[in-house]
Amino acid sequence: MGRVERDLIARAARLDAAARSLTGDHDRAVDAVRAALKPIHDAEVARELHAIPVARLQEVTAGRLRLGSVENGGFRTVGQVIDAGPYRLRQLPGVGQRTVEHLLAAAARLSEAAHETVAAHIDVDRPARAAHHRTRHSPARTGRGRP
Repeated sequence: MGRVERDLIARAARLDAAARSLTGDHDRAVDAVRAALKPIHDAEVARELHAIPVARLQEVTAGRLRLGSVENGGFRTVGQVIDAGPYRLRQLPGVGQRTVEHLLAAAARLSEAAHETVAAHIDVDRPARAAHHRTRHSPARTGRGRP
């Protein structure tokens, strides 16, 4: 093998190393963006869940869930039910363990649907507007379809 071949192999090795480094840089950048976007997305999902009426839980369970005690307890949105958790829900008169389990399972389904449909958009050209959300025909909020 001559000098030209060795130089060519050395150059190829440098190009390969640069390409691998670039790929690693890209992967780290994507991970950093995802990590930065997660709290923004989570906040938008929470906002969406706090806009969904508690009655939507009944639709998710095909009408099998009675919400009178929950609504009488002051819970108006799915987000409030999720935030309350099982202990606080269990304190409501007429709400037993089984109802709490069904409530939280239905709320979890709507939460999953919201996580899938809520999009957080970061406008890099307008940093003052850090993020805004938009929902893409969210079945969780509109009542159309099943989450």
